[in-house]
Amino acid sequence: SIESEDEIRIDANTMLIPSKNRLIAEGKTYTLAHKECEILTYMSARPKRVISSDELIQNLWEYESMPSDATIRVYIKNLRNIIGKDKIQTIRGSGYYFES
Repeated sequence: SIESEDEIRIDANTMLIPSKNRLIAEGKTYTLAHKECEILTYMSARPKRVISSDELIQNLWEYESMPSDATIRVYIKNLRNIIGKDKIQTIRGSGYYFES
């Protein structure tokens, strides 16, 4: 069977390829941690909406392996370093806002 390249356009200069955990930004290719890729895929499917840490945990982690808030903050920080701080904003007390 032929596997299709599933590409998610983040913006004009940024493309996510979830099947390969790759992000292409400004012509550079980055290999993301699996959870970083899942978080970015989840957020990009829900742009312009506040997503809480609890929502991320419920939808992306198994019950036995639930992360701490600090772990999620590290993943978000790593993603911001690649795609830019303006793309994922922290809404204090609520969660994260993804700007597509």
